[in-house]
Amino acid sequence: MMMQRNGLTLIEVIFAVTLSAAAAALTISYLRLPGDSAKDRACELRREVLAEQVARYQDITGATPGRDLRELQTSEYAGNVLPTCPSTGMSYRYIGGQVQCPSHP
Repeated sequence: MMMQRNGLTLIEVIFAVTLSAAAAALTISYLRLPGDSAKDRACELRREVLAEQVARYQDITGATPGRDLRELQTSEYAGNVLPTCPSTGMSYRYIGGQVQCPSHP
């Protein structure tokens, strides 16, 4: 006489959890707002442009700009208004030889 099974085996539970985790990981990326990734990319591009302006400033003056990048706030470099992060509006900083955004590491 065969015994009737009343539960799930460990392999069945592991398979169900793995499948659920994979489905959750795939759907999380779709839950992000489309504008978020565009703003992140815009922030990255602004940092790259500012890094180029920092290098230009260093080539011309032989000095390193301050942490707040105010030296670049001229028409010769970044313009009269320094760019800010498009996601948060926070100012970029020059730390450790890199232009950094407080919101996007």
